[in-house]
Amino acid sequence: MQRTKSNKKKARTPKSVRRLKRKRRLSAQTHRLITRLHSVIKRNVAKWDEKYPGVIVGYHVAKKIKKGKAQQRYAVVFHVEKKIADDELSSSQRLPRHVTINIAGRGKIRVPTDVIATGRPTLVAEEVSSFLPGAKISEAGSGAVGTMGPLVAQNEEIYILGNMHVLGHSHLSGGRRSVTIPRQQQSVNIVARGNNADIPLACFERGIFNESIDAAIARVPDAASVQPFVPGFGNPRGFRTLTPSEVHTGGYAVAMVGGVSRANGKIVDTSAIFEVESPVGLIKIFNLLPITPPIAQRGDSGATIIDAQKNVIGIVVGTDRSFSYAVPIETILLTFGVQLV
Repeated sequence: MQRTKSNKKKARTPKSVRRLKRKRRLSAQTHRLITRLHSVIKRNVAKWDEKYPGVIVGYHVAKKIKKGKAQQRYAVVFHVEKKIADDELSSSQRLPRHVTINIAGRGKIRVPTDVIATGRPTLVAEEVSSFLPGAKISEAGSGAVGTMGPLVAQNEEIYILGNMHVLGHSHLSGGRRSVTIPRQQQSVNIVARGNNADIPLACFERGIFNESIDAAIARVPDAASVQPFVPGFGNPRGFRTLTPSEVHTGGYAVAMVGGVSRANGKIVDTSAIFEVESPVGLIKIFNLLPITPPIAQRGDSGATIIDAQKNVIGIVVGTDRSFSYAVPIETILLTFGVQLV
């Protein structure tokens, strides 16, 4: 039997939709450029700090903004506490207008820079006060209050996750940036901040505060006293590591579940740098996720950053006038050797 050709035409995706899909995909060339710019920033941070002391408080990669509109070109974005007009600066005080990089197949290219006033970044621990799974916690006797992050597990033990500058505040204030407390020396020194009283909750076990992480875990002796349920989302399905393609095509939508505030925002880079005054002095933290608008408030340190698919993305570490910042959850899981519950 001969087959007859069907008169039906294959349905085609409208041109406008095809154009939008193309627009939302980063080309391999753009992906390489963004990755290269992240490397250039990290390599030059020390040199720029020495040349412009106290001026640059953070960095990220984004499209250049001109007259309030995003251009097609990508730029290295300098964060400064306050912008000053060029004519008020000496030539040695002016930040570079471009950086020169080598791209395979393209040779040397000049990439523009941009400057935004973010204010002085701050850690977002609170100096005061309620307890729900994922709400306010602190080290007993400490004024630094933060938020309980997602639950993690190791060797059948359950841990709460938070920031070192909250859960290990006394250690950090004593100049100890990496601390591990042996099991036999642990005490229930992490409390949930209730309206009328603090509730003993967990034992600080390990914390790290350095150029790549601000996190701590505290063992929960009574596993029944905590639940992995993230308010508004339910139990996490897992975690997600973001790529430049996901954040540089309009931003990656996330929500923050904090002890003080719950808000939505977008992650716009995968390797931002955040300089902050801490109990151990001024420190830069690398490879952070910048979230716009700045959704975190004091007391939201450690808050879970989660997407619509219930994937944990990271935990809040700090904020400035332009962004809030999160440590990627994968960094924490690998560093501490734990798994999400």
